[in-house]
Amino acid sequence: MKKRADIVANKICQLDERKICDDCKECLYCDLDPEKLCNDCCKCLDEADYRAIKIIRVITDEKEAAKYRKSRPAKRLFRQ
Repeated sequence: MKKRADIVANKICQLDERKICDDCKECLYCDLDPEKLCNDCCKCLDEADYRAIKIIRVITDEKEAAKYRKSRPAKRLFRQ
């Protein structure tokens, strides 16, 4: 099992992509109220007409993907 220090050593800082994460946890705090932990309220996004999506991984295995689908099967986009 990997230690936390090993995992952190390989991550990029979320606030400065030119820096390796040093586990300072500054990224966990609210931009508007630095005393508060972020709770994803999105108030810092103002009245913006956009949102962002962070893709963690792409699932290509059909059986694994079935766990995340709603009641109807997804259409096939690619030929196999």
